[in-house]
Amino acid sequence: MLNNNISVFNQLTHNGLADCSLFENMLTRHYEKFKYFYSIINNISLKSIADINCIEDIDILNIFIRFNTKN
Repeated sequence: MLNNNISVFNQLTHNGLADCSLFENMLTRHYEKFKYFYSIINNISLKSIADINCIEDIDILNIFIRFNTKN
């Protein structure tokens, strides 16, 4: 199942945009980085991901993925 950009971005922002600065910064500062991240995660089912977090700064976009684990 292919993911779409919106699904991945919603995971990154926890399905909400309370502060739209992250969205604006993604477009203006980190668009190419987000595209690269998206190309990596595109073929991974979002159901296998527990959560995705990011920390962004002017030049840095750190993305952390926590996968679901099976016991």
